[in-house]
Amino acid sequence: MNTYESLSTWGRIPWRILQVSTHGHDRPIQLTPFLPTWKPLAARGLMHRDNVRIGPGETFEFPPLAGPGCIVNIWVTFMPFKMRELTKYHSSWDARKKLRIRIFFDGEQEPCVDSPIGDFFGVGFGEYKEFESKYLEERSGGYVCRFPMPFVASARVTITNTDDRRAVATFYGAITYKAFDDPGAMADPYYFHAIYRQEIPTRKEIPYKILDVKGEGFYAGMVLNIENTKRGNGLTFLEGNTKIYVDDGQAPSLEYTGTEDLFQGAWYYVSGEYSAPYAGLTVRSLAKLGPFRTLLGAPFLINKTSQYRFHEHDAVPFSTSILAFIHHGEFDEVLTKESSVTFYYAKKGSSINMSPLENGEFPDEYYSTEKV
Repeated sequence: MNTYESLSTWGRIPWRILQVSTHGHDRPIQLTPFLPTWKPLAARGLMHRDNVRIGPGETFEFPPLAGPGCIVNIWVTFMPFKMRELTKYHSSWDARKKLRIRIFFDGEQEPCVDSPIGDFFGVGFGEYKEFESKYLEERSGGYVCRFPMPFVASARVTITNTDDRRAVATFYGAITYKAFDDPGAMADPYYFHAIYRQEIPTRKEIPYKILDVKGEGFYAGMVLNIENTKRGNGLTFLEGNTKIYVDDGQAPSLEYTGTEDLFQGAWYYVSGEYSAPYAGLTVRSLAKLGPFRTLLGAPFLINKTSQYRFHEHDAVPFSTSILAFIHHGEFDEVLTKESSVTFYYAKKGSSINMSPLENGEFPDEYYSTEKV
């Protein structure tokens, strides 16, 4: 069964809970303790700083995870590039875009998870927003992922600082996983994928591609970030429908009548930001204004939204292929800057096409896909 229900059998297989983390990475040079109670401990050579420094261009790799197993919880937190930015914790940080999380399963050289760390944990634009959902969460400074991630023999989790000048002085993290004693517990699993892509800007009459995969699996959701390229368009980029085509079908298996409808809101997110177990809006311009003042003010701004949607009971299975895209504006007439992290599960051997859509590569009833 190509849905989350296929994962429920794990609950009937005996397991042990294990964890790898940044624990034990205390550095030999410590600052002089500022609390009197710490001074005797420091004199005895005791240290407790369970974090790592990730320098410019460097990669930290968690200890390897031995299978068969399933990652069930990822928690991290980290400092900004500049210490003074900690005083404005919720503002934009370059570090949330420049730190990249990658996860490799069963000896594969290409990661199944590859994303800027802020987007992976549910919020775009390098911002931090308090929210809670079933699978992703940002709470009181912590970042949490609860997607189950099965593997047969091994898993590797790495954090790369892609900035070439600045270091992340302190990075904390813990990966919790189920370890199964039965060697066949995770035979031929659906592997978890979380892939980041962006189109800056989008193009007229060409929708934004969410996912294009050949293989067998099921679509589990996404984080989508949208921003105007110019003032005057207001929030009209939200008029775009989302469509998902399965196994080369000519009719969409799933289609929503507007962007905010897919994310379970309505009327240009009339009540502003919200978080729920399966859908939420973490960022919206003019979020604290009422609907009337929002509509009046939006045409004068470069507007943006960051939203998430998870499909569990309505996960979309595919046997040979899946193509998902979203229009920006009713007819892709509103140029935008878009980025996304798409979550899906697929059998080993699947392939993903990251290239933008071209005219003629997607079915659509609104206008001809053949160039005149």
